[in-house]
Amino acid sequence: MAKNNLDSSHLKHFIDLHNQLETNQNFLQLIFESISDWICLIGKDKKIIATNKSIPACFSFHNENVIDKNICELIHGKGNPLDNCPFEKMLKTKKKQTIEHYISNEKTWLKIIIEPVFDKNDNILQAVHVIQDITQQKKLERAKEKQKLVIQQENIELNLINELYLAANQNKSLTELFDLISCYTRETINSSVTLYIYDSNSKKLTIDKLSISKSKIELIEKIIKNTIPEVKIARTDSSILNNILSEKKTVRLNTKKLIQEWTNDHIKNAFDQKTSKEIRKILNVNEIIIVPLIFDNKVIGLMSISSGSPFTMDQKNQFEKIAIHLTNIIMQKKNLQLLKNSLSEKEILVKEVNHRVKNNLQIITSILELQKLSITDQIALSALQTCRQRVKTMVMIHDLFSRIKFFNQINFKDFLNNLANQFMMMINLEKKPIKIKLELEDVNFDMDRAVSCSIIINELLMNTYKYAFELGKEGNIFLKLVKEKEFVKLIYHDNGKGIPENIDIHHPTTLGLQLVHSLVQQIGGNISFSNDNGAKFTIQCPLS
Repeated sequence: MAKNNLDSSHLKHFIDLHNQLETNQNFLQLIFESISDWICLIGKDKKIIATNKSIPACFSFHNENVIDKNICELIHGKGNPLDNCPFEKMLKTKKKQTIEHYISNEKTWLKIIIEPVFDKNDNILQAVHVIQDITQQKKLERAKEKQKLVIQQENIELNLINELYLAANQNKSLTELFDLISCYTRETINSSVTLYIYDSNSKKLTIDKLSISKSKIELIEKIIKNTIPEVKIARTDSSILNNILSEKKTVRLNTKKLIQEWTNDHIKNAFDQKTSKEIRKILNVNEIIIVPLIFDNKVIGLMSISSGSPFTMDQKNQFEKIAIHLTNIIMQKKNLQLLKNSLSEKEILVKEVNHRVKNNLQIITSILELQKLSITDQIALSALQTCRQRVKTMVMIHDLFSRIKFFNQINFKDFLNNLANQFMMMINLEKKPIKIKLELEDVNFDMDRAVSCSIIINELLMNTYKYAFELGKEGNIFLKLVKEKEFVKLIYHDNGKGIPENIDIHHPTTLGLQLVHSLVQQIGGNISFSNDNGAKFTIQCPLS
């Protein structure tokens, strides 16, 4: 009886263990089936022993029973064995193998992990295959890499544009600017560039610069047995380029037809297909992008970029951006040259006018000098002499104007030095013991202020010359020019008799002082006067 009870308890325990094992197996099977990656157990003969149901949809067999089928033939096809089979490598090395596999017709990337399963003697019994769909991961990686390349390209492009504007500001030639672009295209896409400038008057398109190496040109010249002109080749009969000029749009061209046309246009000979093919091979040109340079809705030129491989849309967009900046620089340089030419013509004209005015004034001084010979009245003679000195001052002013470059920046210090020298020449001729002391700072005036202030000082000098000193008595004149922030101060002081007290400097009756007062008002200044061991005039006026 005891024996029967023992057998029953053993049987019950065995049944419980069996049920527990079955439960665990079912649980593990559920886990196995719930994994999204395809997992299968492979025998050493590469046949599938067990698998879950997560076969990727990119495989044509994803709805079939794959047990006992060859895993390599299923994935790669019978006629497409891998050169370096990871399964064979795993068997040989006894190590886990991982590869990435691309299914082109499905545009799907798979990651295949092969893990060996060992017995207690460390021999491979089977292998576990884990196959993951990593297409989204690859797309993300490519997007990040593309973004990184775009940022790098934008930085390079930005540096190029900065270099272009810097070189343009340094007055570099168009050829030197174009060399910067050629260097950029060589470094980024191993391409060469040609720049065409369009003349709307002659309706001709001319090559400004060819970015083809000298060695390549020499090879082409050997083939065609002719010399390739370097620059200024008219392109008026090109249907392709004429279309671009009229359409004002970027075009992408296959080079076969274009090379034929290029050779015909440049060398003036027709070539057979073999010769054109040889030239294409030397130039290593597969595709050409021609970008119009457009300003004010008019084509001013073309930028042609050739490459040994097809261009991407990003590269096309980059060249269009560069073309916009190159166009702006070309027009800036053209407008600057036009402005320089215009200024040069105006400078010549102004100098010529000043020269003629100076000559006419010199004729007037000569006439006044001759007129003196027939005048005996001392009052009339003095008036004539004063008038002659005023005219001579105007001659001196126009003579200085004929030498200066910028009429809005006239160094008034030079004017006063010249005026003082002329005055000293006059008094030396008459042997009057008068000296002038100058204390002058560099002050820039525009033309109106320079003329007005010169006449003011001239009138004060003439006033001193006629009235300040007794005959034969020594005299000193002190002239000071000081710059004070936005104002200029002129101090004129002599040690003569001074001005009579009955004369009102603001309402003068003499012609000379009337002229001084009027000119001071004209330049927006003010004048003050005092008798301080002689006549002292202080004039203050704004710089501009």
